[in-house]
Amino acid sequence: IREDEKLLYAFCENLLLLSGPSSKGIFGVLGFGAKTNLSINLRFIARSLSTFILTRKIENGLLAIHVTEFTNFSPQSMKLINEYSNLDSNSDFALNNIKPLINKILLMLKDQKITTSNLR
Repeated sequence: IREDEKLLYAFCENLLLLSGPSSKGIFGVLGFGAKTNLSINLRFIARSLSTFILTRKIENGLLAIHVTEFTNFSPQSMKLINEYSNLDSNSDFALNNIKPLINKILLMLKDQKITTSNLR
């Protein structure tokens, strides 16, 4: 992996940490999961940006930094998109009426013509 791709992966990992603690498991469902003091807007933007970047992979794990279009999402990218589509079931995001934004960003995530190189 090239140095710029390593940095981008590290950036995405940090964004995912900012996006908030996981509320999975029985305690998360019951509302006893970990809490964060970060704003819901910051957490949503961090999750959206990291998901976008990480779904723009081409074969052998390389990010589509220097391509203008790619043809297939990897299984990992599809998993990330599916997880993102379930954000509105997260109580924090559901309570803050972010569902319309989630739907708009899902359209962008699924559009294979939008890559990191032509997103300006």
